[in-house]
Amino acid sequence: MKKRLFTSVQMIPISFFVAIMVGALFLMLPFSSASGKWTPFVDALFSAATSICVTGLTVCDTGTYWSLFGQIVILILIQLGGLGIITVASMFMLTTQKKFTLADRMMVADALNLGKTTGVLRFMISLFKGTFAVELFGALVYATVFIPKYGVARGIWVSIFNAVSAFCNAGMDIMCCDSMVGVRDNPLVMGVTMALIIMGGLGYVVWFDFCDKLKNGVIKKFSPVQIFKRFNEHTKLVICLTLFLLFAGTIIIFAAEFNNPKTIGKMGILDKLANSFFESVTFRTAGFYSFPQESMTDISCIAAYILMFIGGSPIGTAGGV
Repeated sequence: MKKRLFTSVQMIPISFFVAIMVGALFLMLPFSSASGKWTPFVDALFSAATSICVTGLTVCDTGTYWSLFGQIVILILIQLGGLGIITVASMFMLTTQKKFTLADRMMVADALNLGKTTGVLRFMISLFKGTFAVELFGALVYATVFIPKYGVARGIWVSIFNAVSAFCNAGMDIMCCDSMVGVRDNPLVMGVTMALIIMGGLGYVVWFDFCDKLKNGVIKKFSPVQIFKRFNEHTKLVICLTLFLLFAGTIIIFAAEFNNPKTIGKMGILDKLANSFFESVTFRTAGFYSFPQESMTDISCIAAYILMFIGGSPIGTAGGV
């Protein structure tokens, strides 16, 4: 086996650093900005880093500051961050039929935190297929709303961008300057956004175990309880903890913001519940918002800190511990 110049532990941060720097250099170029002017290096570097690390923080409004080229660069960085640079590079090696050595398998296993090399290629292929299938579904649902609103070309682009951003838990959008505030009364847009965020945050291991046990349970006509008992311990823990955090966060935000006129105070009961749930979802792993978060009460802020600290589950697109 050919000895590598760098170990997988070294390659992972190096690949992120290189991708961020290359992304920053592209974003600096005049044709990356809508104004056609050079972007300061610090702003470009921050934008590249926040895109590939899918944090949702921005110093330039994604929808108005960047040109189409700049938005494409940001979307590529978001997708790289969501899937993992090592994983994407390894998939490229597979598609070009380059020899995949044991060292390559070990590096992918380390990048995905799998802990083993057996079945790593099959897992990686399933990861890509599942990711693009979910993102495509999300984009198609978004398109039913955004094409009538923005026209065919821009509607399709907004749909694709938002689907990838939501699934990768990046929280960046190109609709307007106030995230989801303008569409918070649209249940379809809000619903698919929450679904994409949650699916990305659950993690791929949970996906595959859930689908496998569900399919087997349906064939054997198991009850929902019997199917749940057959999930592995990781899947059970992730599902239970996710449900608890989502509903606990919703209750806290709903109660804390109920009479706050700057957030949900002026909404009807159902809209208050829907927006409280949306914030509970996005606090954990994404960066969208459906009402001004700077106007939240201290209780909601504390709840947000806790949810953001915990984040999503391992081997997914979300951050957190």
